[in-house]
Amino acid sequence: MNLDKFAELSNIFGCYLNQDYMYDKFDYAVYDIILDSNGQGLEEIINQINLLLEETKTEENLKRTLTESLDLDIFPYDPDINTYTELLERIRDVMLKYLAEGTNNPKYFFDKVKFNYLEKIYFSYFSKDSEVNIKNIDLIIDEINKKFTIYELESIIEEVNFLVKITITDENLEDFLKTEINFKIIPQDWGDFNSKKELLEYMADKIYNYKFNFNMSQKMK
Repeated sequence: MNLDKFAELSNIFGCYLNQDYMYDKFDYAVYDIILDSNGQGLEEIINQINLLLEETKTEENLKRTLTESLDLDIFPYDPDINTYTELLERIRDVMLKYLAEGTNNPKYFFDKVKFNYLEKIYFSYFSKDSEVNIKNIDLIIDEINKKFTIYELESIIEEVNFLVKITITDENLEDFLKTEINFKIIPQDWGDFNSKKELLEYMADKIYNYKFNFNMSQKMK
C-alpha cells in the first residue's frame, strides 16, 4: 500500500491524536482540526478516509495501518466509538456536517461546545455571588492553580484557546461569553485589560507557566 496518499491523515493523527490528547470529547478534537485548517483541505481528508477504509477492508488491517504506519498513538475515549472504523467514520461525518452547515456560519460551534471549567471559574471567582472576595487577577490565578489538578489546569488552558478559535473575533467572543456562559465581567476592573479576550489569555498564560514549572519540578525529583 502506498502510504503517501494518506499524508493528511498521518499529519492530523500526529498533531491531534497523540500522547498529549486532552480533549473532553472526541468531537472537540475534530473541531480543532477544522478550526486550525480554516476549513481548508477537509475534502482531501474525507477522501483519504474513504480510500483507507476501502483499501484496508478489515478492522484488523485498518488498526495495523493506523497504529504502525500513520502515527495514530492513542484510541480516544468516546462511548459511541468502539472500533477504528467508527473512529474514522466519526471524523468524516463531523467534517461533512461542517462543510454542509458551517462554512458560512461564524457561530457554527457556539452550541456544540461546553466550557465547564470556565463556567466554574466564573461562578467561583468573578460573579457577584462568588464566595471568594478577591479583586486581584494574579491572586485569583494563584487560587485556581491551588484548587485544580494539573490535568484540570490543562483543560482550562485548552478551553481558553478553543474559545478564542471558535469565536474568531473579539465581538463574537464577548457575545458568546455573555449568552452561553453568562460571563458578565468588566475586564478593566481586573487590571490593565481592554477586553475579556485579553483577560482570559493572560489567565491561560499564567496557568501554563505554573503548570510548566510544576512539571519541571517533578522531573527534577
